[in-house]
Amino acid sequence: MRPPVGIYDATLRDSVGDFVSLHLRSHELGEVVRLLDKVGYAGVDGFGGGSAERVVHLLREDPWERLRVIRRGLPNTPLQVVLRSKLLFGSSPAPLSTIRATLRLLSDLGVDHIKVSDPGIDIDGARMVVEMAKFTGFKVTAAVPVAWGLMQDPRDALLEAGVTFTDAGADEIALQDPFGLLSPAHLASLVRSFTQHCSLPLRLHVHDTSLMSAAAIEAGVSAGAAFADATVSSLAWTYSPPRAESLLMALRGSKRAPAIDLTALENVSRWFDEAKERKGFGHKVLHGVDHALLRGEMPSTVKRTLANELMRRERSDLMTRAWEEAPKVWEDLGCPPLLTPLLEAVCSQTAENVCNDVPYSSLTPRAVTYLRGAYGQPRHAIRGDLVTRAKDKSLDSEAPLQDFDHADFGPTATAAEKLTMILFGDGEGLDLLKSAKTSDETRSEMPADSRIPRKVIVEHQGESFEVNLEGLGPMKGNKRTLFMRIGGETSSIEVAFPPADSAPEFVLKHHGKSHRIKILEILPKGKRTLPVVMRKDGQVVEILYSFPKNI
Repeated sequence: MRPPVGIYDATLRDSVGDFVSLHLRSHELGEVVRLLDKVGYAGVDGFGGGSAERVVHLLREDPWERLRVIRRGLPNTPLQVVLRSKLLFGSSPAPLSTIRATLRLLSDLGVDHIKVSDPGIDIDGARMVVEMAKFTGFKVTAAVPVAWGLMQDPRDALLEAGVTFTDAGADEIALQDPFGLLSPAHLASLVRSFTQHCSLPLRLHVHDTSLMSAAAIEAGVSAGAAFADATVSSLAWTYSPPRAESLLMALRGSKRAPAIDLTALENVSRWFDEAKERKGFGHKVLHGVDHALLRGEMPSTVKRTLANELMRRERSDLMTRAWEEAPKVWEDLGCPPLLTPLLEAVCSQTAENVCNDVPYSSLTPRAVTYLRGAYGQPRHAIRGDLVTRAKDKSLDSEAPLQDFDHADFGPTATAAEKLTMILFGDGEGLDLLKSAKTSDETRSEMPADSRIPRKVIVEHQGESFEVNLEGLGPMKGNKRTLFMRIGGETSSIEVAFPPADSAPEFVLKHHGKSHRIKILEILPKGKRTLPVVMRKDGQVVEILYSFPKNI
């Protein structure tokens, strides 16, 4: 008789809008982690992938201290970290010494479990990281993604991975369906095939793009899956695993119903509901169906990534053309799985094509890196002339991460600081952490001119936001960081100022996105209001500023 299915919590890393990694600081996270520890999960997926970069660059927090906070709050629950195979937390391949040093640090921080999640085209690289993680002493899960579009039957890929990763010493295999493509019947069939051919436990990670993931997982568990991932209901969304509560009800009364404390789970859900209200996040729609996938089109994640690429090029008007071009580029690049960083390779090249008169007249660095094989080889053929052109050494590509053993950041740099610089670099890693550590001192620097408002009310498209200026960072060249409280949430916003003799145009960087803003006209000021017309990312908008009475 099979034991009860084990449930892994994915809320900290896979919730709506990256809520946890964009809005919750470590001291807040400590509160809810202690609640998660009482639920009875088989493990907590607490850190990794893109969330690690966001913690450093957007929250400006020490990622390793954040891991310590999570670890301290989970004395009874295993803590899992996700690594993107040889890419670790980012999009650039890491040398062996850097992978080894990262695993050592994670072990020292008390991490129990490593999940190796490769986009699916570098099986050898994934196997190597599995072996290294196992040698370091971790429980190891090897993930096998189900890709959108043309590929061989996922059954073959799953069975191949079962053999490969069993030989590498993995403890379990995770079947990942990030686009929710597998129906309950199909998933159950895959699970039965796997359990007949492989002795490793199978774990299911299925996103809720069509709102059938709970039903699919229920069918997979009935067929023999040992574990499943879920997200607490208050933060579940289209591109996360199903609501934990829904999954528990689907399995309730079965012989394999999980041993979960529903009261403890309710406390976690309530805590996140209250956190959303504090952060002004409560009004956002959390769940829906990805209709593009239902129509057989590319997933909406492609559309969002294309929109960001075009925005950076100030050509948002080309979105319709880009959406038509993307499937062609995807096929030219060998139909790679549309997962990071392969998703960005397809979308950046698509944007480049529609912005130029001739497709592929220039290749983006991410596309060049992919074409040179740094991310592995896709199952389908890449257009030959693109591979040949990518070999041109004059073309820019993504630089590989530094070798930990030979990186020199001064005699006082600790292993953790060296890894911060290497993994989250571009010369910023340590500067960001130093900025975070001295934030109280930094934010005390306020404008000396008392006429400069500390608080304004911004009205745009019928919505009002209260904005408080809390402090200023030091000038670095033409850049300065503003510490603002917007709608109850403190954010750091980097502004690049124009030269003194140029037009009032700014580049504003916030939450990982860059926005180009040009002041077009300042309309006559009212008693306490100031209308401003500006061009934001190519679109003309009017914003009304209201000032407090003491200004």
